Amino acid sequence: MNFFKTIAISSKTLCFQGEWDHPFDPNSTQMSRFYIDKYNIVQVPMMFKEDKFSTAEDSELRARVLRLPYRGGAALLIVLPDATADYTVIDDEINAKRFFGWIKNMRRTRLEVHLPKFKMEQSYNMHEILPHLGIDSVFLDSANLTGLSKEGHLKISQVLHKAVIEVDEKGTTAASATSVGITAYSLPATFIVNRPFFFFLYHEATSSLLFMGRVINPTKN
Repeated sequence: MNFFKTIAISSKTLCFQGEWDHPFDPNSTQMSRFYIDKYNIVQVPMMFKEDKFSTAEDSELRARVLRLPYRGGAALLIVLPDATADYTVIDDEINAKRFFGWIKNMRRTRLEVHLPKFKMEQSYNMHEILPHLGIDSVFLDSANLTGLSKEGHLKISQVLHKAVIEVDEKGTTAASATSVGITAYSLPATFIVNRPFFFFLYHEATSSLLFMGRVINPTKN
């Protein structure tokens, strides 16, 4: 007979609500094509702004990087693979060294930015992921959770993580519960995000990554 009880532990919530340093004009937003792949095209609300932006290029990944700052010291990096690049391969090559390299090699230039509005929502069963990271003792019958409850014979049965991020003309709202080959360069006159891309929301002073994700179809959450 198993005398162990299971409990649900509420995790802390991290929230971010940032306004663009230079917001997009909603009147400039128009429906435009977004190429999911060479066979699938969707219509998305595409924001537009012409200004000076910080950009860089990762020649090894064949990707361009755009920085969109928020008021208060945070920024969003948009990593746009070339049309001929395989974004699924790029996904495996992104690491902390590349991330810091992008930031270090930014250069300001004037260009037109076309960025789709998007919202993402994702849930994860962390109890299936954490054991692969070496965090498994809390799920065993021998778990010691006396620091969380005075009641004995407890173990964790489930850990859920949910993240939501929404990007529009005003800025970004996000919430979460629970440099080799890099050179700075001058981008062409436009930066059109009309195909799958990556985004990284981070705190600039500490380069701390807050949220990250990949957008394949902006019309779906």
